[in-house]
Parts: sequence; C-alpha cells; structure tokens
Amino acid sequence: MNKKKRDVNLWWKQKNVATHPLCPNLNIFRFLKLNDFDFKKKKKILDMGFGNGENLLEFKKRGHQIFGIEIRDKLLKFFVKKNKLNKKNFYVCDFTKSLPSIKKKFHLILMIDVLCYLDSDIQKKIFKWVNNRLHKDSLFIFSFTQDDIVRKKDKKIDNWEISKRFYKKIKINFDKKNPMKFLNLNNLLKKFNYTNLKFLGSHFDVSTYSKRDSSKLRIGRYVLMKKI
Repeated sequence: MNKKKRDVNLWWKQKNVATHPLCPNLNIFRFLKLNDFDFKKKKKILDMGFGNGENLLEFKKRGHQIFGIEIRDKLLKFFVKKNKLNKKNFYVCDFTKSLPSIKKKFHLILMIDVLCYLDSDIQKKIFKWVNNRLHKDSLFIFSFTQDDIVRKKDKKIDNWEISKRFYKKIKINFDKKNPMKFLNLNNLLKKFNYTNLKFLGSHFDVSTYSKRDSSKLRIGRYVLMKKI
C-alpha cells in the first residue's frame, strides 16, 4: 500500500465514530428539483459514502426507500440502529479495495464529497458500477471540491466578486491533514465515455472556510448525470 492510500485509510479510521446527523444538504434537493425530479413518486435511493446520513433521512421522510454504503462500520451500525433501519439495505465497503455486490437497481444514486479521496482508475470503476445499477432515465448526482482559494494579502474585499484579482488558488487543501485532493470537472466527465450516463448540468457551491471573514473560500461542484 502506497503512502497516499495509507493516509486516506488512516483519515477514515480516525473518523470512524458514532455521530448524530445534522441537516440535509439543500444543494442536492434544489438541484434535483430544478431538473424535475419527482419527489412524490416512491423511489429507491442509494447514497455511496453517506456519512452521518442526513440526506438519506430526508429522502426517507419523503417516502422513499433508502440504501447506503459507508467505509466506517461503527458509524454505519450506529446510524442503522439509531434510526431503526433495515440493516440489509446498508453495506460496509472500502472503495479502494472493492465495490459491493448489489443486484438491485436504483432511481437515484448519490456520491457526495467522496471522489476527492479516490484515484482516477477507481473513479472510472465506480462510474461503470453506478451505470449498471441505475434504471433507465434515472439520475446520478456527485460532488467534489474543485479549489480552495485565499484572498491576496494586499486586497480587501467583502462582496461577491470572486476573481483572480482578489484570490489565488492553493495547492493543498486548508486542512492539511485531510488527504482530499482537488478535482477537475472535464477530467471526470471523460471517465463516463464508456457508460450510458450523460451530463445534465453542474452547480457551484462556494463556502466560507475562515471563521470571521471571506479570506478563505472553498469552491465545490455538484454534477448531475442521467442514464439514457
């Protein structure tokens, strides 16, 4: 195992603790709504790397059947037990080693903030796996961090202009212990060439990383794909 993979495994091992869900990600539900996702019709929803499970619980409240994959076994067991869920619908899996054997097909698959921890060849394998487990006309939504940027020292600004005039990119993410890497949308889309998943659209998500001002910003992307 190379150093990069060891760092990733250590990171998730340290995060393998029981934690309570916070709130669902509004970007996901807004993006789906804008693309005419029918929330009223009951669907099978799979979240790959569901974390604390906030998004799955929101889909459950809306009447959908939920499934999840997570590398952290303690977190998964806590989530299933706490919310009285069917444990057969949840899978412990390390994507760097294998992908779960799931025969079911889904109407929506999510993968939020996971791809940044995976190598290019694994990303490609995941996209093929997703393609084979979606019904026709169903959706795949994923997100990643594109850049972390910092305000230039000689510039003062507190408005909505985010440009090279005021900010510069950094090579390593703000939390240097986090093995997450920045990704590029066009490079990711090329990995879908051998699937039936077609690009529908992408939204930016700009968040403030610094506590008191806008000197540190994180640029995230949400991408929506449709199986045709």
